[in-house]
Amino acid sequence: MRKLLVLGAAIVAVLSLATIAQGQDYDDSHVWFFGNCDNQYEEPDTITSSSLFLGGSCRGIGIFLGDWDPSSIASRVSYEAMDEFGGNWEVDYLKAINIFGGPPAPGSDYGCGPQSGSALTPVSIGGGLWIAIFSVVACEPEPEPDPDGPLLAVAYIDNDVNDGGYNESVDTLIAKVIDYNLDGNVSPGDYLISHRYPLDLDANATGAFTRTVNLISFVSNSEPHIVTGLASGSGFDFRTDGTMHLYQEAAGATQFHDSFSGLDRVVVSTSSTSLPEQAVAETFLDRDTDDPFIDVEIFAPERLLAVAYVDNNTADGGYNDAVDTLIAKLVDTDANGTLDNGDRIITNQYPLDFVPGGLGTFGTTRTDLVAITIDTATSTWITVHTGTKSFSFFQLAGNLEGYEETEGGSFSTLFLDGFGIGMDRVQAVAESPSVPGTVVANITQDVPADEGFVDVEIFIVDP
Repeated sequence: MRKLLVLGAAIVAVLSLATIAQGQDYDDSHVWFFGNCDNQYEEPDTITSSSLFLGGSCRGIGIFLGDWDPSSIASRVSYEAMDEFGGNWEVDYLKAINIFGGPPAPGSDYGCGPQSGSALTPVSIGGGLWIAIFSVVACEPEPEPDPDGPLLAVAYIDNDVNDGGYNESVDTLIAKVIDYNLDGNVSPGDYLISHRYPLDLDANATGAFTRTVNLISFVSNSEPHIVTGLASGSGFDFRTDGTMHLYQEAAGATQFHDSFSGLDRVVVSTSSTSLPEQAVAETFLDRDTDDPFIDVEIFAPERLLAVAYVDNNTADGGYNDAVDTLIAKLVDTDANGTLDNGDRIITNQYPLDFVPGGLGTFGTTRTDLVAITIDTATSTWITVHTGTKSFSFFQLAGNLEGYEETEGGSFSTLFLDGFGIGMDRVQAVAESPSVPGTVVANITQDVPADEGFVDVEIFIVDP
């Protein structure tokens, strides 16, 4: 066998020297592969032993001219396999013979390190003529990194209650939502990333989620205090409102609930969204405190479809919730930019006359829009009905703007600034949906100017 290898190498050497003599460029190595060389990684315990050359599934032979050694030969072979078949390869068996003298240099398992560019640099001529037989196997693929993006919601075990919030270098991540599509809201295309979870109400031990990356396909709520939706076909839910922290999956099949004034709860099902590795039987404890086994922070902004407000600073260019007085807002709870079931009307206070200052308070401050019918939903006018209740926001540039709500089509609370038609109006009826606490009879004035007692902004974009 050795004589045949020597003869083959000698022939190649003669051809190489002839090429050099003719002044032509030459390559200092030639590698040929044969056998099963598909780029498919197999777990190590399924690979046939390569202690013999014929054991490797992808085998080859190479000729190397110059200052080579087994390590540099293995590196070149790995690169050639990568170049020809794709992916990364390791030489798991190699026998190299310098036919101009020197003993054979066997070696095995040269590892799956990165393929160095230095392996492509031709070595200097003069170190001999090598012939090598080898086998190679595909390297284990590098794991895909978790999707990344700005944080929209996070649940975590607070390992340092004095550091002021989530600290990824100290706290233990339970789950988080990242804004993968960078639209500023929790929306389809973002990801739920899961990590570890408490096994008890003191987080003395933790378990691991086995499905750590979950694509979000549906969002039912994306608000500053609640984020809910579907990921990997199952539900997830983050909540925090100053009275509790909660993260749950699959409608509570897995739940971590810290109630500041009631029962804390831990229960884990191995079939919930992120596939926890270890189930936990339902456990309760009444502590009435904010406990560190689960903390939740939500950074998802509130998304509005429309807002009516008393403009307390007409110079600031629009609605400013820190300065202006909210009358009513239409909240896009699922942050999809469209008026649909599940969105919400929030009301607060309202003007008692045309001079900002005197305010009444609504007795019902929240109306969930269910089984809705929509008369119109454009960039200038929104009218939506839920049951016997209806709500309208309108803003016709240069003409009029206002907010109206009615019950049964007859009891109307209306704030109208008719700067283009010369008719302003304030009316608050106790029977209207948000139940104004102070009744205002129908009062009007004729002032053809845009006034601050009611301003309206609509954020729906016309198709």
